[in-house]
Amino acid sequence: MIPKADYPGKLNDEGVPVISVAGQSLVVPVSIALYGLGSYEAFIGTQKERYADQALAALGWLDRHATPLGNGIGWPNTFNFPLYDISAPWHSSIAQGLALSLLVRGSLWTGEGKWRELARDCHRAFRVPMESRGFCRKVESGLIFEEYPEARLNCVFNGMCQALIGLWEAAQSGVVPEASAEFDGGLRGLQQFLPQFDH
Repeated sequence: MIPKADYPGKLNDEGVPVISVAGQSLVVPVSIALYGLGSYEAFIGTQKERYADQALAALGWLDRHATPLGNGIGWPNTFNFPLYDISAPWHSSIAQGLALSLLVRGSLWTGEGKWRELARDCHRAFRVPMESRGFCRKVESGLIFEEYPEARLNCVFNGMCQALIGLWEAAQSGVVPEASAEFDGGLRGLQQFLPQFDH
């Protein structure tokens, strides 16, 4: 993650990356979480204050821009994605998983209770079904957390794994112990569809 700390592009007035999506300059939740995680790792490795400031900027952005998602919170994408026939706003499992990982680190690193509470709220969004504009899909053996929550199942491996990593870290760290239920359900779901991948 450390290379994500030295973002070469533009930062907005909140100190987080701006990227280009279909010709638009946007702030995208997955980029914010990656920037925050990279900055946290760079700070732990170097103790340079600028990396601490960057990680806190990303955490602050998550705090200010969280929106309700079921009984929890999420960070929606604000652009349409015609390839998957997805219209804004939509939530992605990869962004949610990475955000959960960052919030867990924020809680353990700073000791501030608000990051723990946000992590708990973030976890609850993993229970929101596709039918309610969430990213959780029930399958025969468990759960699939969709990176691209389109009508048909697609189970993008990267988004699924980042969601599982976030849930595992939340549970194992003790920040959100109950996240183990969604981790276990997601692991069973991934095991069901793993044989369908080509590589």
